[in-house]
Parts: sequence; C-alpha cells; structure tokens
Amino acid sequence: MRRNKAVDTPTASQVHGSDTASSQRGRVIRTKHADYQLVPLPKAQREIAAALRLTEHKHIIYVLTEVDVTTPRQVIHEQKARGEEPLSFTAFIVTCLGKAVDEDKAVQAHRKGRNQLVLFQDVDVFMPVEREVEGQKVPLSLVVRAANHKTAREIHQEIRAFQKQPATQLVQEMPPWLARVFARWPGLIIRLLGWAGGRSACV
Repeated sequence: MRRNKAVDTPTASQVHGSDTASSQRGRVIRTKHADYQLVPLPKAQREIAAALRLTEHKHIIYVLTEVDVTTPRQVIHEQKARGEEPLSFTAFIVTCLGKAVDEDKAVQAHRKGRNQLVLFQDVDVFMPVEREVEGQKVPLSLVVRAANHKTAREIHQEIRAFQKQPATQLVQEMPPWLARVFARWPGLIIRLLGWAGGRSACV
C-alpha cells in the first residue's frame, strides 16, 4: 500500500502573534507584523456601548420610506444666501416627527398592566448628537422635550446649545461611590439601572 505524502502543518507557536501566509507545500511562511496602533477606548464610548445593551431585546420596527424634501432644502439654501443662520435639517425632521405623533398619540403609548394604555400629551424625541469627548467624535443622547409644542427654530437652537455645552458623561451625574463602581463595571450598573427602570416604568 502506498503511503500518502506527509504535509507540513503549522503549530500554534508558529502562527500566534504574527501575520502568516500558506505556501503551496502547506508550510506557513512567517511575514512581518502588521502595522497597527492600540489606543484607549474613550470612557464615553464605553458608557454608550453599555447603555445600548438595554435596547438589545426591544421590539423595533424598521420602515423604509421616501419623502420629497425639496422645499425645506430650498428654504435652508435661501437662508444661507441671505446671510442668516440656516435652519438645521435635523431640527426640521424632529419638528415634523413631533407634529405627526401629536396627531395620533397612540403611536407612542405605553402599556400599563394588561388592560390600559398611557397616552402622553408631550412628544419627546430622542436623537444622537455628535460631540467631541476626550478628543474623539462620539454620539451623545439628546432628548427634545415636548417637540410637538416647539417650532423648528426653537429645536434648532436647542440642538446647537447642546453641541456647544461641555460634554457631560453619565458617571458625572452619579453619586461618587456609584461613579467609581460604574467606571469599573459599566455593563453591570447599566443592567441594574435598566432592571430598576423597567420595574417602575409602565410597560
């Protein structure tokens, strides 16, 4: 019986810690190390990542739609041409959303128990706003309260004011002892806060 020709296979020590490429004979050729840099993950991004875990199991509806925004874009360009501060397009979208939900508040209703719905009179719109934290651009949460009662210009000014404020982090709003615990175990604290909020919320 003819024996199969032995094929050289790499060991863990040969492969680990370097970029490798396989040759035709099955040998692993060691190549130079990849060029990369390790930088610390900003604390704000760690907090955001931990907070996003609360929404992992939420019911989400994805909608694809098409809207003609020619007129608002034209208005913004005319404001620029006149030397005025142009309206934020995001502020325009938030205003439209607030007015639309105001016409049918059931779309933002929360369940209370099995047989009741809570209908809020104010439409609060959550939105991420890019801010510079620790030298990096990160999205921070802004909630526009009662957007259905505000004009597009008022919402625009609120967004701009939020962008100009010094970036505050979640840990700075906590008691000192909780901030120290959060800095060490952000995921655990976020889950506990989410559990406590879920117990007290009307869902």
